[in-house]
Amino acid sequence: MAGQTSGDNPSRGYIGGSTCLLNGAVTGEIWTRLIPKPRQMKPLKQTTRRQDRRYRWRHDKVLRELADILERERIKKRKPAKGCTFINFVRGGERGHTSSTVHQGGIIDGAQNWEMRVDLDRRLLFPDIIQTNLRPDILLWSTQGKKMVMVELTVPWEERCEEAFERKKGKYVELAGDIRALGWSVWVFPVEIRCRGFPAHSTWRMFAALGVKGRDRRPAVDRMSRTAEKSSSWLWWRRQDMSWRLSTDWQ
Repeated sequence: MAGQTSGDNPSRGYIGGSTCLLNGAVTGEIWTRLIPKPRQMKPLKQTTRRQDRRYRWRHDKVLRELADILERERIKKRKPAKGCTFINFVRGGERGHTSSTVHQGGIIDGAQNWEMRVDLDRRLLFPDIIQTNLRPDILLWSTQGKKMVMVELTVPWEERCEEAFERKKGKYVELAGDIRALGWSVWVFPVEIRCRGFPAHSTWRMFAALGVKGRDRRPAVDRMSRTAEKSSSWLWWRRQDMSWRLSTDWQ
């Protein structure tokens, strides 16, 4: 073929002259332009690390809102929980059992002296109850009542919401079982706020279980949803920026 040297092999993607054809379609000049130059290629690891930092930034923005809501609930002054008393009717000659009482409040209402730690700004240290390397996003516990609540937040894509719930739920199964073996009551709440701001059912269930109900629950969920939506919008606007610097100027 004219223009091809003896060492050229079109089947290996190398064309010696610009007039040669590769498989009868692509000239050597065009083929050369199709191959990106090394300096034009973006380092994959660097890009991945930058994306991870941005997603972590969005996650922490939503987590701060959730932590503030639960902290307000934790320090709220509560009266001793009063439950509904039920009378057990028995037949003549039989011995009845003591009347049972069912508390209508949430988990936080069932104990006093709650403490809270959040995995923000500095590494969360688990209390001395048990040794573990796991770090839930939010940890609430009452030594007096021997109760513990672990909350794990995810800000996923819509189609990965259920997957994130199951993954985070399974992550703490063994730890929760070990703490229960020590005589504690343990609750694990994986919660999801979709990256476009739509809350998953797990978020509503978590607030209801902890005692954030009625008129307080809707504004709490809305705060988290708006933060997730605004954070995702800001990341979209900055998607072409090669540099990434943590900033509070995002509203």
